[in-house]
Amino acid sequence: LLAALGQMPPLPRRPPPAQPPLQPASASQSNTQRDPAAPSKVRTRKHKSYALAYQGVLRLLFQNIRGMYDDEFRKYLLHKSCLISDVRVFAETGCINENEERQWAQDCPGCSHVFWATPQDMPRTNGHTGRGMAIFISKRIPFQDARVFRDPDGRYIIVRCRIHNRETLIVGLHADNTDDAAQQAYYNRVLNRLRDEGLDKDTCHALDVHVVADCNNVENRQLDYARGRAKDGSRQPTDTMTETLRPLGVAALQRLQ
Repeated sequence: LLAALGQMPPLPRRPPPAQPPLQPASASQSNTQRDPAAPSKVRTRKHKSYALAYQGVLRLLFQNIRGMYDDEFRKYLLHKSCLISDVRVFAETGCINENEERQWAQDCPGCSHVFWATPQDMPRTNGHTGRGMAIFISKRIPFQDARVFRDPDGRYIIVRCRIHNRETLIVGLHADNTDDAAQQAYYNRVLNRLRDEGLDKDTCHALDVHVVADCNNVENRQLDYARGRAKDGSRQPTDTMTETLRPLGVAALQRLQ
């Protein structure tokens, strides 16, 4: 077989494939020298625009601020919270007059609206009164048509508005933790106010409802992760708390981590 293969004539060589015709180089591709008299192009650096990844995103933050009379730290805190949230709900603000409220608003220039629920008889007790609430709205979100419902005792504030052209309800709660009776009365007060404004289960179903709260309670002590180390005097779950939060879309109220 090898001898027979050695006697076979060599196969003809294939011609090389035809090359595409050469195209004349453009002015930008040619190696010709630039005319010195021509004006030179100045390269400018384009800055990136950091848009939100999704449209209609609303970031909410709740913080029990326990009064903040350190001016420098308050400015720092409000600035940081403005960077990470669009709606900020503060509890225990401790402001006792409109001048202090105005100063807080000036400390957060990134906000377009600030709403307050300050009781008229707010005492000065080193910043910790357990009362006074505020909602700060960022300039980043389209916010309009606001209606505000304030607690005379400064423990809840509700804002009905339009955000991203959607009917929205923002509910800021800071439940009374004095004793079981006081907390029961607190939730009764919130529930009656919601009913007076026509905010029931059917009405809230058509709204974007955001509950930002410190409820100072849980629905089931057995499911609460901190049940083994709950301190004496912890509030007992109440039916009024559940009845108040269910129409707002709160499915469960437990500490899960």
